[in-house]
Parts: sequence; structure tokens; C-alpha cells
Amino acid sequence: MAKSGTLNPDSGEGLDRKALRAIRQRFLLVNEGRLQRTRDALPERQQVVLELLPLLLHVNHPLLPGYVSHQTPSGIGRYRPDRDALRAAQKITRSFQYKREPNREPDLHSLFLMGSIGSIGHTVASDLDIWVCYRSNLDPEQVRELETKCQRISKWLAGLGVETHFFPMSPTRFMHGEAGDLSTEDCGSAQHFLLLDEFYRTAVLLAGRYPVWWLTPVEQEKTHERVAANLRDKRYIREDESIDFGGIPRIPAGEFVGAGMWQIYKGIDSPYKAVLKILLTELYAGEYPDVETISMEYKRRVYADQVDLDELDPYVMVYRRLEAFLRTRYEEERLELVRRCLYFKSAQHLSRPISASHRNWRRQLMERLVAEWGWDEATLRELDDRRNWKVTRVQKERRELVNNLTYSYRFLSQFAREVQSESTINSADMTLLGRKLYAAFERKADKIELINPGIAPDLSEDHLTFGCRGEVWMVWDHALGERDLGSTIPLKRSRNIVELVLWAHLNGLLAKSTAVTVHGGDTHMGLFEMQKLLESLRQQVAYPLPAAPQENFHRQPEQKLLIYYVNVGIDPLTEGDEDGLQRISDRTDALVYSELRENLALSVDEVLLNTWHEVYFRRYGDDDALIEALCDHVQCRLQDHGGPPPVSRVQCFSPSRGASIANRVRELFRDAAACFSGGDTVSAPRYLIDVGKSHYVIQIRDGKPAWSRHASLNELCQYLSEPQPAHSAIILDRYALLNSPLRTVCAAGQAGKIQVFFRRVAASEAEVYILDEHGSLFRYRAPAPSREALLMPLDRFIRSVQYRRRTVGEPGSGEEVTYHEIVFPDGGGPPTLARRYLPQDGAQAEHHAVQAIAEHGSGDQAEFTIFCNHEEFSPLEYGEELFQAVAARILSQRSNRERYPCYITDLDLTGAAGADENPRHYQTVHYLKQKHRLEQALFSALQKA
Repeated sequence: MAKSGTLNPDSGEGLDRKALRAIRQRFLLVNEGRLQRTRDALPERQQVVLELLPLLLHVNHPLLPGYVSHQTPSGIGRYRPDRDALRAAQKITRSFQYKREPNREPDLHSLFLMGSIGSIGHTVASDLDIWVCYRSNLDPEQVRELETKCQRISKWLAGLGVETHFFPMSPTRFMHGEAGDLSTEDCGSAQHFLLLDEFYRTAVLLAGRYPVWWLTPVEQEKTHERVAANLRDKRYIREDESIDFGGIPRIPAGEFVGAGMWQIYKGIDSPYKAVLKILLTELYAGEYPDVETISMEYKRRVYADQVDLDELDPYVMVYRRLEAFLRTRYEEERLELVRRCLYFKSAQHLSRPISASHRNWRRQLMERLVAEWGWDEATLRELDDRRNWKVTRVQKERRELVNNLTYSYRFLSQFAREVQSESTINSADMTLLGRKLYAAFERKADKIELINPGIAPDLSEDHLTFGCRGEVWMVWDHALGERDLGSTIPLKRSRNIVELVLWAHLNGLLAKSTAVTVHGGDTHMGLFEMQKLLESLRQQVAYPLPAAPQENFHRQPEQKLLIYYVNVGIDPLTEGDEDGLQRISDRTDALVYSELRENLALSVDEVLLNTWHEVYFRRYGDDDALIEALCDHVQCRLQDHGGPPPVSRVQCFSPSRGASIANRVRELFRDAAACFSGGDTVSAPRYLIDVGKSHYVIQIRDGKPAWSRHASLNELCQYLSEPQPAHSAIILDRYALLNSPLRTVCAAGQAGKIQVFFRRVAASEAEVYILDEHGSLFRYRAPAPSREALLMPLDRFIRSVQYRRRTVGEPGSGEEVTYHEIVFPDGGGPPTLARRYLPQDGAQAEHHAVQAIAEHGSGDQAEFTIFCNHEEFSPLEYGEELFQAVAARILSQRSNRERYPCYITDLDLTGAAGADENPRHYQTVHYLKQKHRLEQALFSALQKA
């Protein structure tokens, strides 16, 4: 070997071959040292992996793991298996015989291990990242076969307990910046030169060509390609002995943002590892544009013959740089976090005694570092006890981790603005990363916060106490009596027990072995209901929550699971029972129960899991709780984006009628969702539900479900008479208005028709229901000495309205008009309809022709000119005495001056239309309402005349 000391071969004329050999030998010496450290870190059963990996990719043998076909790319340049590798292969299959193929061009250039391999951060549980470098002229089918072989080898190695990730890649295409798709093991478009920096400082050559980067001096990094070409052209190195991934002349500013986002993303599952890397990215960004990468520092040390493996350890080098960086900024708390990250990554438990024979180099190195940091035994014991950390300690650690990641993210975002550089991460990957970060760390109203992102393996408690004081629920991590609830600080508070239990479950506090005590205070929550709630959550919301599939983040989150818990901690029948009220009735609908018409579904707690695996909780607890929950449920269904509808479940653990309440609510939610599933939010139906003593109507308005409450049937009918922009059917819940004529009327409604329904309510009085062409319902009572006397004036009016609407161009104004009598069966039960037809013999001759013409009056009120048998009565002439004048004229033409009602036979509303109104949009119900108001005014005048 050449003499020690700093070597810097002149890459121009007169290259120093001896210096080049010495440099290459130093790198190979470091490489062999790291490879040996890797072997030492693996159990004896797994050490064979390092021997077999090159051989498995070098040959295609049908009985060796990973075999695909004889055409699969094989052969690693400059590799010859040693005896250990051949013996290991023959243990797998005795028939294996290695045959050299000296005249065959190798398809593979090199095999590298990279990452934590051979470093203080590599443990038995570490995975192996393997770069399989192939020649650039392989065709796509050959590349696919190579990828398949790598996958099969990886599966075989998993059986040995070794997790591997293969990255087949072409060095030529890598130099041109081609990146893979973003995945859990691939940084996608996020970085190139930063990835190359990591590769050069961590890679261990397992077989094949060494990187030509070793031989290009740090001072000539910016001209790496020219220097490397010069070395090959002048034959200082052979074409087939080195591999070129390119140099790191200057890292684009945008890579720091992309890499930072990537590392924060990795921090979702591995926060301690991510902190080190994102802080390194922050450090590099702070040095921009004159960045001294750690790979450059590594190369500089090797050139200076500083080849102490401990000081060249990739993790130690990163730590030394971060330590200096944070000390200059007086950020001691962040420095302590960095030290904890390195300590946890090393998996050395220094507080635990170990025999001299087991004190390996990693423990010795960590002991030296800890001594430098001044950590005492108490600190080491606390860190080594991380497996037993519980909520309070984990929450503190999480705050520091998330704060650190957030700080770095803001720094990098500000950096991007200052240098006015776009991130090298492409927009699709940026969107994907942003969504995953949002799902993992963003705090939102009603969202259940997950406090343990890979910090402690087990937060389960031996005993939890849930207690209620006033309106607040609390949970403690030990057993407490009811009198002691105020003696210690609880782990968490909430206004709702379901939210508190859900939080404890999703964060792992509630194991199956956890003993639970419940003090329900003024509620009816007891241990039985708590056990039922826990059982339900465990069955339906897994702990730990699995990672959401990658493809889910390519679109906005959608509801995946909806669980509704009704009456948690409430017994809806207890209060009435205590008052001695009897509920003996055949009315068993849980929403309108007994003759008291009680709503037994008093509260609803919603647990929502979406496709990003975020969990939300919402409490519905006021007088309209059920309807609010129902509207949100319908809204969930309206927001479906073509995927499968969310799974919906309803449960009720109330001791009184719990099962029937759950079934009724489940039925209601299913029916309502089906009612609005058509997706037409313009002509959406109106869904009518009876809850307690009130009637509720739900309709889609502006794309969202809106509801209204009505205390009486009259209020309800008034609401249903409102005009609709298009036909809107009135759909009744299966138990709403049972045996009511309104139910029969609404069920018979048809779009585009005017339907008149009537029933006698007294000897000479009838109740009339009219559904117009848009489904607006108009109800009134009228004298009915006979069917014809009731219907003929109405029919005459409807025909005149149709004529009026046609004259202003109202489309569809020639609707069919049908008449139906509502008939109640003698034996009771729901009424039926009988179609009725009007006579065609001019039976209206005895009625006066009364026409009303609307005009704009003073203010916002319309004024009407009335023509009675073609005699004009104008408001300009009669003013407030208009109706009295018309009534006097009508009475004068009646024999015996009888005061029976007078009917409007024709009505023109076009003159009353406001500036923002179009009379073309008037429905029949507009005319019916105005007709009714005018007739009431006339009848009142007739009575007084």
C-alpha cells in the first residue's frame, strides 16, 4: 500500500498512478471494514445473506432462490464467488455447480448496500437497501425479469428474518435524473443529489465495480465528468472496473424543499430517524449555495488517510455536523433531541450491564458519545425504559418531535421563498406528501389525535378510571374511587365519554387486559355499557390503525366507516318511569313512542373513519340530535365520489329498548340515504319524518341537506306548500303520519300533474289537498253541499290558470288534472283513494264569474281589480272598501241574499310580479294561495254585509 498521508493526484497530464491505487485501496479498506461490521451485526443464521446475495444475482439456476428464467439478466462484472458463497449455495441445493462464462458480457455492473448498513445505526432489526446496477442497454422485458427476480429473492430472505428492499437501476439513467414513483421506500422525484450524497457516504460495495467518484478529488467535484472521462481515456482505470453515478457539483435549492417534505413524510412512522435527516437538510439549506456535503467530508478524510471507522461512521458524521450546527444557534433542546434520536437508532441500552465478551464496537462507540454528552445513569435508565413509557411521557416526546419537524418544514418553506426556487419534487408527489402529512399531524376540530407515532411500543395501562363530574368526563391511569376523582390530575378530559374511550382505544391505552372502573355521575353510564362500547370499538376500529393504502391519497378523503352510538349514558324511559307515567300503547315506534309521542333516540355519537385513516368524533345531543345526525349522514352519501358507499352501523346499549331503538335509527338512516341517493340536488325530494311531537322535513338545498321542524300538521302543510324549482316528491318515512290522509295523498303524487284529493270532514264541509305540477301541496277546508259544488268551481279555476300560464309561455302548463276522493275503510286502517270524474253538462251556470287582476300597488303589496260578471271594481275607486263593494254586488244578485261562499273563477298574477320575479315561473300553487286569500276576504265581507 502507498505511504500514508493526504493524497491528491493531479488529474491532468502526469497522473500519479501510485496515488490512484492508494486512494482506491483506502476506500476498499473502509468498505471491507464496514462490511465486516455488517456481518458482526447480523445473527449467525443471517450472515450467509451477505455471501449469497451476489451469487444469486450473478447466476441463473432453477433451484436457487429467485430464479425466473435463463433469460433473466445475470452476471456481475469483476465478481467471482468465493468458497463461502459456493458452500452456502450448495447447502440450498447440492446439485448446484458454478460455471464461469468468461466470454459473456455481464448484465450487472455492481451490487451495493446503502443506508445504515455497517454503521452504529444498523441493528438486527434493520432492513437492507440494495442497489442492483445494470447496464443501460437492457430492454424493458429484461428489466422486468430482473425486478421479478429481486422480488423473489426478497421474499426468500424474509423467510430468514431479513427485510430487504431491492432497487434495480441504470447508472446512466440515474445520472440523467430519472426517478421512480413515490413509495414508502423510494423518494420519487423529491431528490437526486441529496440521495447521491447519502449513497456516497453510506454505500458498501458488495460485488462488482467501485464508484469512479472515489478517484475524483473534492476540489474537482464540479468537473467530475471531465475528470472521470480523463481517467478512462488515458487508461488510468479500465472501462469495466468502475461505475459512474455522477458527481455532486452543486445541489439545487429546490431539492432541499423536496427532500425536507420527504423526510417529514418518513417521520410519520419513523420520527427519530427522520429528525436526523431533516435537520441535515436544514443544515445544508442554511449553507446554500456553498454546501459542504458529508459525502465530500467523507472523501476528504479518506484522502487525508483519516480512516478511523468510528469517525467515518455515517451516523456519527451526521451527528457531528448537527452538533456543531445547533450549538452555533444555541438550540440545546433540539440538540438533546438529536442525541436521543441517535441513541434510540443505535439500540444500545447502556444502563443495562453486559459481559465483556458482548461489548461490541457499537456499544463502545455509544459509550464514548454518551460520556461526551454528560448523560447520567438516571437519563440512561429513562431512555432505556422507552418500551414502558406511558401517555404523559409520550405526549411530551411527541410535542418535541412534531415541533421540530414543523420548525424544519417552516424553515425550508421560507428558504424556498427566499431563493425563489421551486421544489424539485413534482406536483403529484408534493400533493401526495402534503395529504399524508395532513392526515398524520394536522389538528382539526373533532379529529382524534394519535399521540404515539413510533415513540413507545406499548401505552397500555393496567387500570383506567373513567369518571364524570358535572358535564365533563375524565380518565385516569389508575384505580380511583368516586370520592377521589378530584384528587389527581387526569390524563385527558372530554365532554363526551365516547370520545374519551375512542381516544384511549386508538392510542393503545385500553388493552384487553386493562381493568376499567366507571363512575358515571349523573349519567346512566355504567360498567356494562362501557364494556359494550369497548367491544364495539375494538371490532370495528382496529388498533393500531393500519396505514391507509397509497392510492387513497391521490384523491380527497371519503367516508369509509360510520358508527352511530345512540343514547350512550342515557336511559330514555327512566325519567317517565320515575314519574309514574304508564306507557301502555300499541305505538311502539322508538321515535314516536306510546301515546305520549316520546322520542327515545335522545343523543347520537358519531365515529367516522375516512379513507386517509383519520378518525373523527361528533356529538349530537340537543333536541334535534337525531335529525342533525341524519342530515350529516345524508351529506356523507352525497359526497361519494364514485367509490363504494361507507359502511354504516348503528348501536344502542340502553337498558330500555336498546335493540329496537338501534334498529329504528338504522332503518331511518338507510331509508333517508336511499331517498336522496339519486344525486339530483335540484329536484331533490322532501323527506318527512315524525320525531316525538314534531314533524321534520329534510330537503337538499344548495347541495346540502337542510331540515325544518313543524310543531303541528297545519305548520307542516304550510311548509309543504312552498314553491319548488322542479318537481319535488314528498316522501314519508315508513312510520310518519300513519293512517293520515296526508300520507295517502303524498304517496299518490306524480310529477307533471295537478292532483286534487278531497274528503268529507262534516255533513257539508270537505278537506281538500292539491298537489301541483311541482309537488307543492296546498290544503284547505271548504263548504261542500255536494261533490260537484266543491269541485266544479275549483276545476274552472284550474283550467283558467292553465290558460293564463300558457299565455306567458310557462312550459308544461297543460298538465292533466285528476280528482280523487279519500275514503276511510269501515274497519279502520289507512285510507284509500277513489278516482272521481266531473260532469261535462255545464253545471257551473249558477255560479258568478269572479275575475281578479293583480297590479302593483303602493309599497310591496299587490292590489286587485275584481270583475264580477264583467262589472269592474277597482281599488282606485273603492280603496279599502273594495271587498265590501264586491260582496254587496254579489248579494244583490242572489235570491234571499244567501251568504254562502263566493269563488274566484279566474286570476291574473302577471301584473304583480316584482322586478326579480318572472311570471313564467309561477306554479299553480302561487295561484291557489292567492285565490284562497281573496276568497277568505270576500267571504268575510259577505258575512258582514
